[in-house]
Amino acid sequence: MQPTFKSFDTAKAVPPLFIRAIMPALAALAAVQCTPILARSYEPLPEQTTREYLLDVGDEIRVTIAGLPNLSATYTVGDDGMITIPLVEGVKAQGTSASQLQQGIAGILSDKQILLKPSVSVQLFKGRPFYVVGEVKKPGEYVFRPGMTVLTAIAAAGGFTFRASENKVLVTRSIGGRAVTGTVTHDRQILPGDTINVRESWF
Repeated sequence: MQPTFKSFDTAKAVPPLFIRAIMPALAALAAVQCTPILARSYEPLPEQTTREYLLDVGDEIRVTIAGLPNLSATYTVGDDGMITIPLVEGVKAQGTSASQLQQGIAGILSDKQILLKPSVSVQLFKGRPFYVVGEVKKPGEYVFRPGMTVLTAIAAAGGFTFRASENKVLVTRSIGGRAVTGTVTHDRQILPGDTINVRESWF
C-alpha cells in the first residue's frame, strides 16, 4: 500500500496572528543586540573656556599670606564650596581660579583692616583624584598632578591592555555643573575629577 501525502498550500501557511504582531519587535531587538556599543559616536570634549583651573570641592590649596605666618597653611575646599581661614572665616572657593581666590582673600583682609596692603598667594596643592577605567591594566583612582595629560594618566594606570583601542579614549568632565563626555587626544591635559575611559577595540 502506497503512502498518501496531503498537498501543502503555501498560500495558507501564514504565521499565527500573535507571531506576526511581535515580529517587528523581535527584529528591532535583534538589531539592537547586533549593534556594537562602540557604534555610538561622541563629539570632541569641549575646550576649557579659561586657561586657569577652577577650584572644586575636595581640592587642597596652599595659601600664603605675607606677614601672617600662622594663617599660611593648606586648606581644603569643603562640601559647601568654602575654605575656612582663621580671622578671614569662610571664603567662597568653588568655581574660582587661584588668582581670583587670592584676590578675594586679600580683599577681606583689607576690608577687615587686618592688613593694610595684603599680599596673598594661592596655589593648587593637591587636586581631586582622577579615574581611569576601561581597557587599562590597573583601572582605578589616581592622584592628580598639575600638567598631566591623557597619556600620562593612562601610563599611571599601567598602560593599555591588548584589547584597547588606543585612539578611542573618552573623558567625562563636569562642565557647568553637568557631566559631559567627549573624545580626546593623547596630549589633552586632564583636570581633577576627570574620568578617562579607554574603549575596547572591535577589530
